[in-house]
Amino acid sequence: MTASSLLFALLFYAAGAVLVGGLAARIAGYARTPAPLKIPSTPAPRSRGGVALRLAREVALAVVIKLLVIAAIVTAVPPVLVSVNACGEPAAPTVCVPNA
Repeated sequence: MTASSLLFALLFYAAGAVLVGGLAARIAGYARTPAPLKIPSTPAPRSRGGVALRLAREVALAVVIKLLVIAAIVTAVPPVLVSVNACGEPAAPTVCVPNA
């Protein structure tokens, strides 16, 4: 192995060590930093009746949302247009004589 290849190999390993060390230091710094975000939560019900009421409200809300989504899907689908001849049958390349 020549001197220049040995130098480049050592520089490559040194760069890799600096990368891994810096990444580990950055991750450790992020892990020690306190989270400034406070997530608000709703107060928990204190009785079984309160739990039942809250559960019923959530279920009712989920059902209403599901029905609204279904209604939106149904109304958004355009109806299939079928051309009808004078006899009230689907149009075809045949001759139709309407009843007089």
